[in-house]
Formats: sequence, C-alpha cells, structure tokens
Amino acid sequence: MSAIVVSELDYAPPAADSLFFDVSFGVAPGDHAAIVGPNGVGKSTVLRILSGELEADGGEVSIGGTFLTMSQDVGMGDPSAGLREMLLDVAEPALRAAGKAMVAAEKAMNDGTDDGMQFAEAITTWGDLGGYELEARWAAAAERSIKTPVEDFATRKVGELSGGERKRLVLDLLLTSGADVLLLDEPDNYLDIPTRVWLEEQIINCPSTILMV
Repeated sequence: MSAIVVSELDYAPPAADSLFFDVSFGVAPGDHAAIVGPNGVGKSTVLRILSGELEADGGEVSIGGTFLTMSQDVGMGDPSAGLREMLLDVAEPALRAAGKAMVAAEKAMNDGTDDGMQFAEAITTWGDLGGYELEARWAAAAERSIKTPVEDFATRKVGELSGGERKRLVLDLLLTSGADVLLLDEPDNYLDIPTRVWLEEQIINCPSTILMV
C-alpha cells in the first residue's frame, strides 16, 4: 500500500487553462521521491493539493498517516518576526493553529486589548497539545543545525539568521520529526554546497516517506 496516492489529478488555476490533467502516481512507505520538470508545470501545485492547501478540479489524493509540509519560501517573510512564527508554519495543523492563537493572544494582552484570559486559555491549549515538547524539539534542532542555542524563540528574530540557516533549521526539525510523510518544496533553496551535502545525508537517513520538488 502506498503512503502517498495521486489518482487522475486535474487542476486549472482560476481563469486560466489547465495546468495539468490525469496525473497519477504513488509513493511507497519509506520511499523518497521527487517531482521534476521545468518551471511552471505544476510541481509545487501537486504538493499544495496533497497538503490540502489547494483543491483539485478532479481526481483523488491521499496520504497515509501523519504528514508535515515545507513551502519553498519558508522563513523568507518578515525578518522582524520571531523564529516561533517561522517554525509554527511547519508544525502539524493542530499545533500550528494553537501556536498562532497563542501569538495573537499574547499580542492582544501586550496591547491592552485583552485582560489575559484569552492568553491563559491559549497557553493551556498549547500545553495540552504538546506545544512545550515541540519547543524542546525546536531548541534541539537549533543546537544541531545552526550550532547556536536559542533561549527564546518568541523574541529571537528571523532576520538574525541567514537564509541558509533558517532553511537548515527547518529541515533539521522536519527530518527528525518522526512524521510518516514529508512534503518538501525545493528544500535545497538558499543552501550552500556543504549544506546541500548535509541535506542529502539527512534525507538518506530519514525514515519518513518523502516527496519533494
């Protein structure tokens, strides 16, 4: 049985011609596969449909087990944002939602628009879902990947790390996550040659099923 199944997939962007049609493939558990092709043929779109970010016009997709995703531009947003926001973008959906709710509640409390009750509820949910364990994994990934301890992921800014450091931190976190399936969009973007060698070694040793562009 395949960990990833794509069957007769069709997709056309709004007000545009078909991007692709009748696409079918499967990836077996533990296999590492890549979608290759020229720019503009819909490689990243397939990953976005698999993750649920986009809805296909036809066909079916399925993923067996837990999965995590990484977009090609992860960490390339607001450099003044905290590392916490960047790492929440690659967390599993329930923790991502809880983390973003906690960030919003914290901001409301600091702005004086909330008396702290919303924040108290948010951090309780965060803890109940395993948020503090995730923060410990963030710290371990930072030690391994960028050789720098991070004391506070909320206050440490994204812009304090280079593009390559951000990508390496995210990749280390995902490749050691234990997720059943990883969907990685251009994971070697912003990486120098030594880090690409590191990435290749990490992918080889990763037990997760991996589909990448």
